[in-house]
Amino acid sequence: MELGNSTVIRVPTKLNYTFFRYWVEFLAPIHKLSRRDADVFASLLFERYKLSQAVTDPKLIGSLLTSSEVRKEICDFQGMTGPHLNTCLGALRKQGVFVDNDINPKFIPIFSKGKDDYKLIIHFNLHEDK
Repeated sequence: MELGNSTVIRVPTKLNYTFFRYWVEFLAPIHKLSRRDADVFASLLFERYKLSQAVTDPKLIGSLLTSSEVRKEICDFQGMTGPHLNTCLGALRKQGVFVDNDINPKFIPIFSKGKDDYKLIIHFNLHEDK
């Protein structure tokens, strides 16, 4: 497999909120969220990751993600009120981050057990200006 035009950059981090904030930041050209909404989205992804460590059913993870306990944890972590979180969640729905009351699968990083790295490949399809 030829890599052609490519650049590899290493980003050291731990698998915590910071990883998911980087993830959301790298996907910014796709979701176009405000900074505050991106912070909430990263928290949702991190909470989803933690739930996935104990629960294997994706539908159950999706419903647990919107539970009052998880919502309170996000509010506490982000320093926001419940109504403010609801406003952010509404913005995330409008931007297509949620599909059928769950996070859009294209925004969820998929991890393999036992791996100590994650590769995000971004493919820029270059077009010439005419």
